[in-house]
Amino acid sequence: MSNPVLPPLLLDARDAARLLAVSPSTLWRLKVPHVKLGRLRRFERAALERFVAERRAAETPTGLP
Repeated sequence: MSNPVLPPLLLDARDAARLLAVSPSTLWRLKVPHVKLGRLRRFERAALERFVAERRAAETPTGLP
């Protein structure tokens, strides 16, 4: 039985920034939710997806058909 290769659950700042198509400094400026593990900060893929979805919903005008 082969083990499927799963994407990492926690991303470093460089990979999280790449996923969002922004620079790492923009990632920090946007205050994207992260997990602190000792000195390291990691970003959950699911949290990044929620962050984007929430921002899209905030930009969508309400009351349109």
